[in-house]
Amino acid sequence: VAGCFLCLVLGYDLAVDGRIRLHATELVGALTMVLLFLHLRLVDDLDDLSEDVPAAALPDARRRLIAGLVVVELIVLLLNVAWPVAAATALAAMALAVLTPFLVKPRSHANRLVIAPCYELAPLLALGYGYFQWEDVTGQRVPVPAVVGLLGAQVGELCLHRVVLLEN
Repeated sequence: VAGCFLCLVLGYDLAVDGRIRLHATELVGALTMVLLFLHLRLVDDLDDLSEDVPAAALPDARRRLIAGLVVVELIVLLLNVAWPVAAATALAAMALAVLTPFLVKPRSHANRLVIAPCYELAPLLALGYGYFQWEDVTGQRVPVPAVVGLLGAQVGELCLHRVVLLEN
């Protein structure tokens, strides 16, 4: 995931003027992206907790997962306090990740037309964080087609890694 962030940032640099610049802020961005995907995982674990944990251990497991979510959310926001658009994107990704299984899914009666876009938008926002952090740091903008192309390439790469992991 950190490599994905670095590929995105280097791609945005190249799209602007063909030069690559490395900033110390990329470490913060890479860590944030890792934390955003960890957050997605924790939410998924919390969503299907009752299937994975015996009933007697549910309260303690739920408490630990919620504590982990809160810690990750606070770290992400603290790391990004200097970049308001990046922080807002990260916050939106985390909020959607939490709201989808616990608010949208129960109220939509498991309607896949409603749920599927919500489940897919949270990881896309997490990937989009890379662009907004880069934009906040550099003050530059990349043409929309280049951003979409870079994000699409990274989505494809992450899906490929997921398939390989599931097969092994």
